[in-house]
Amino acid sequence: GPDANILRVTSALPEGVVGRDAMIPVTFSRGVVPPDSVNHWTETPFITFSPAVPGKFVWEDTAKLVFSPDGQLPGDARFTATLNTSLLVEMSGAKEFEGPGEFSFGTERFTMRQAEFFYDRIGEQRQVGIRANLEFTYMVNPQDIPAHIKLSIDNEPQSPGRVMTAEHASPGSGS
Repeated sequence: GPDANILRVTSALPEGVVGRDAMIPVTFSRGVVPPDSVNHWTETPFITFSPAVPGKFVWEDTAKLVFSPDGQLPGDARFTATLNTSLLVEMSGAKEFEGPGEFSFGTERFTMRQAEFFYDRIGEQRQVGIRANLEFTYMVNPQDIPAHIKLSIDNEPQSPGRVMTAEHASPGSGS
């Protein structure tokens, strides 16, 4: 059977892109805390994050630790998480930790998801103009957009007109 003197992670660690409201569960190969420590929130730093992520830990059972951030993770960010292996080994009564003690993950990058351009009648004069719908991965302030957009038509630079947000109805909401 597995060596009882060794502590290792038996669950898949987060990697790649995680949701901004992600919890981080880690399951170990043996019990780390006594049963009376289960389901109690603690700030003991079983995992440290760089950059720091404020949050708390809870043991869902004696071998499964869950980190819950205090708020949403920042968007477009990368994190490195380091297991406090010496503390975990000591608490579990194992002799040593085996396997990677560090993992990395991130939140979705800030990008433009899609851009649609179409002709439309614009303004009081109903002149034909070009309208664009730009969709980003995160909320943006419309006043900040013109400074970051280069617009040209037939190689002639143009200045963008009015920029405004359209709050999208969430899917499934009746209108």
